[in-house]
Amino acid sequence: MAEIIKVAETDFGPTRLFEAFIDGELAGIAILNVAQEEIIDLMVDSAFRRRGVATVLIEELEESAKKSGLRRVFASVFTDNEASKALWQGRGYQEMMKYENWFTKQPTKARRWLNPQLT
Repeated sequence: MAEIIKVAETDFGPTRLFEAFIDGELAGIAILNVAQEEIIDLMVDSAFRRRGVATVLIEELEESAKKSGLRRVFASVFTDNEASKALWQGRGYQEMMKYENWFTKQPTKARRWLNPQLT
């Protein structure tokens, strides 16, 4: 039997906070900056991983982005986070660029991913 994941969205102007709950417990959060077309963060509590929380959060976030008139959104992923890379790829996101350290101009472990079309 599938668990019921409830998502609450709070609007802070250009920033939206999404909180996912299972049985009243906070299971994960996601933050969207509409002005920058960017998913600022996506975090799922380790006790709730592999239960669909991240997928539900992304679905809610993308729907909110579409309602705000966005046609694409960006996310950042660390190169050694295989589970996160698989999640974003499964949603149609593609790696598009490597980040550099702002001060040293050396590559970092972060990569920017793009969902080229919110549908």
